[in-house]
Order: sequence, then C-alpha cells, then structure tokens
Amino acid sequence: YSLSAKDFRFFKFSRERMKHVSLMDRHFTRDRDFRVKDHVGALGIMKGDLHELEILISGYPALLAAEKEIGLQPQMRWQDEDTLYIKTVMEGKMNVISLLLSMGAHVKVLSPDYLKEELRAVICKMYEIYAEEEHL
Repeated sequence: YSLSAKDFRFFKFSRERMKHVSLMDRHFTRDRDFRVKDHVGALGIMKGDLHELEILISGYPALLAAEKEIGLQPQMRWQDEDTLYIKTVMEGKMNVISLLLSMGAHVKVLSPDYLKEELRAVICKMYEIYAEEEHL
C-alpha cells in the first residue's frame, strides 16, 4: 500500500528503484474485506487489462510455445509441422507486446487489429533507430 498515493501499488525491489528506503517499526492491520485477487493479476503480479489474441508462431519458438501455457486457457493447434496457432487471453498489454517482440519474425498476429497496429508502430520505431546508424 502506498501511503502517498493512498492506493495499492506494486514495488519492484532493485537498486535503481529503491534508492532511499528506510525500514519503519510500524505495523498495519489488514482490512477484513481485503482480497489479494483484487490487486494481483491472474497470471502474475502485474494486474492489467485482458487481451484476447490469435497468433501464428513458426519455427523453434513454436515448439517452445507448445511446451508451455501462454495466457489463460490457451487453445493451440498445429497448422502444419512448423506452424502453431494459438488463441488465448493475456493480461497486461506490456506483457503481450513483450511476448510478441521476443519471438521476432517467428510470430504473426492474426487478431486483434489494435495489437497489430501497436506492434507495427514499435517495429517501425526500432527500424528508425537502427536505420539511422547506417548513416553515421
């Protein structure tokens, strides 16, 4: 709980984020109606909006994806010996974008369109960054 924000927050303990930490000799009593599920995501500590997505993964990343559960109750089927179709629900747009970018050219987003557009914008920005280096 953040006293300054008067709301629940998640704090990552790292040297970069927690530079001025002091331990207090203060105790808190949890409210009777407090439920962890109201503050923690279904798939991890980051609670976020749910995103239903359909993707095609090819090559070695497809095999890796088939061996783990991506999102909530994923539906998976092999299109051919190299391509895996996945329909799933993931929590948190940052998690979704990160997963998709981690697979590079081995993933194609079928839906939703807003994720395609966001991914396209990130890829274009990355291209601009590295295209500029050629001219240095």
